[in-house]
Amino acid sequence: MERNRVVHGSTTKPAPTLASFAVNYLSNFWTAKGKYHNAAGNNAPILAPAAANAPWKPPTGTDLKLNVDAALDANRNIIGVVVVVRNSAGHVLAALAKPIIGNFASHEMEAKAMFIVLIGLYSCNCRLQ
Repeated sequence: MERNRVVHGSTTKPAPTLASFAVNYLSNFWTAKGKYHNAAGNNAPILAPAAANAPWKPPTGTDLKLNVDAALDANRNIIGVVVVVRNSAGHVLAALAKPIIGNFASHEMEAKAMFIVLIGLYSCNCRLQ
């Protein structure tokens, strides 16, 4: 909905407002997901929230590293989203490049890229820790 407003001439909401909305939305998601899993008898979440302020470490063993980036072509109002998944040896296991209609600030574009990745991982029942 926010994207449509911006594409059609409205200004973006301030970053703190968007961040607050995202945190609240995610909190509601985890609460609802916990209720669903508890009712279904399955307490293992498909996705787990990352620890706040956890230091970055390279992947080890069978862990994977996911990198996202986004760039803007302001003349055409197109965001280019790029995702790369690497293993502990640095080999690329998966990659995605996708154009999206819109014109956002850099932090909003990267948030959109992460959203696309998380939806994709969730839809294929991939587990994150």
